[in-house]
Parts: sequence; structure tokens; C-alpha cells
Amino acid sequence: MRCQMKSNLGTLALIHAVLWITVNVGWLEVGSEQITGAQLNNALNLLPAISLIMLLISAYKRFQRSLWLASGLSSGVVSVIVFFSDFSKSPAVVNVLEAMTGIQNATPADAGISISLGAAAWISAGISLAALAASIYFVIKKPTHSVVAKQEQSADNRSLWDEQQ
Repeated sequence: MRCQMKSNLGTLALIHAVLWITVNVGWLEVGSEQITGAQLNNALNLLPAISLIMLLISAYKRFQRSLWLASGLSSGVVSVIVFFSDFSKSPAVVNVLEAMTGIQNATPADAGISISLGAAAWISAGISLAALAASIYFVIKKPTHSVVAKQEQSADNRSLWDEQQ
């Protein structure tokens, strides 16, 4: 059981680490500038880090399943941010557009460009949902117990008496 819990913990940690990497690659291309997910929304860089910290704390076996679920929920918020945020109004995009056009609080229409999320953003959302699903699965899944055969010992162990003489 202990080995299985360690492998589950390792799997979750790997998924969260990959998520952390994908939020730090280019999500948007505005003009010639690449903007990462962490630049678009600061929470996108914090959520995978918080998830990994929760997983490391769960290694101490206190509230392990609760922490696994909380780490999955924390990572799941990344997909919510990706699906429901309008990144064209984020400060990082506005700064790039202002530099391109010279207009304060410029919009993509002012610069004559359209902004859409790149593949990395959707990959991050998918990994985020995979982290949430894996966390839920490992919490719900019943641990398998390996049964170690115990040798029956009598109360009067004759071999012990023979060794002492």
C-alpha cells in the first residue's frame, strides 16, 4: 500500500509540474512579442506551485487524501481561468499594444490585430483538468492492501530455548 501511495503521489506531482511548465510558455503572440500565461494572470503561476506544495505536505501522511483533492482543485482553477478570461484586456497585452500603437489603453482593434489563445493555453487547460481528474481518481480509489503472510509462532518458542543453551 505504501509503495502504491508513493507512486500516486509521484504521478500527481509530475502532472502538476508539467502544468507549471506549460503556464510559463508563450500563450499569446501580440505583434512580435510572446506573452506567457503567468504574465497574463499572476494566479496562473501560483496555482501549480500551491498544488505542488500541498502534495509535498501530503507526503507526511496527514490529511493525505484531502490535500490531494485540494491540489487537484487548485490546478483545476487554471482551466477555469483559461476558459472564462478575456486575456486581450490583461495588463501585459495592453502594455504591448500601447508600445505598438502609442495609444494609452490600446485595444487589439486600435493596433489592427486580433488576439487568440495559442495551443499552449489549451494544453495547460487540458493538463489542469487531467490533474483534477487524477486527484479525484486517486482519492476515490480504494487502496489495495498487500497481505504479508505471518508465520505462526507458538507462545513457547523451542528454538529460542535451544539457542540460549
